[in-house]
Amino acid sequence: MGVYVTVVFVEPLPAGTEFLQSAWPLHVTLVRFDSAVPVPELAAVLEAALEGREAFTAVVGGDARFGRNGSVPVSLVDPATGLVDLHEALLYGLLHELGEEIRLPGPNHTRANYRPHVTHRVRRLNPGDTFEVRQVALVDMFPDRDRRFRRVLAAWTLGGRRLAEQEDGEQHGRQGQHGTKEGNVPGQG
Repeated sequence: MGVYVTVVFVEPLPAGTEFLQSAWPLHVTLVRFDSAVPVPELAAVLEAALEGREAFTAVVGGDARFGRNGSVPVSLVDPATGLVDLHEALLYGLLHELGEEIRLPGPNHTRANYRPHVTHRVRRLNPGDTFEVRQVALVDMFPDRDRRFRRVLAAWTLGGRRLAEQEDGEQHGRQGQHGTKEGNVPGQG
């Protein structure tokens, strides 16, 4: 069973990009889910859920702390900007089209409990900052069963076309902490 997230990267990334788990680029998670459904089928469902959606500007709000004992610093993002609508559209698409084939981690991060935010890792956003929400990406949380990395499987431009989708056997560049490519996935190529 695969573990996936749909995200908005503050600075869009193309499909095939890989990065260290410890060096996530700035992003807003839309939906996290588990599924054994093949990636092309997941991508088709997500693409249909995004059809007709336009890009918009998100506004960063205040700071908060999430996670166990408030150990994860985050910047909240104004939910009125459209991120909640994207969350709901993707969630509905997955559950309506794939139903029992989708597992959600629990109710604490969906629907009324969804709180759009950007986690502070390598960098952070400040209150009042804005960013363009112009892309949604599907990310594999354990590509090739390797928990150290994350891989962008597909990316869609809002108001438009799919940017790209990873093909089986395609080489993948890994992103380092500073966004530079570090080569290809071992064993591929």
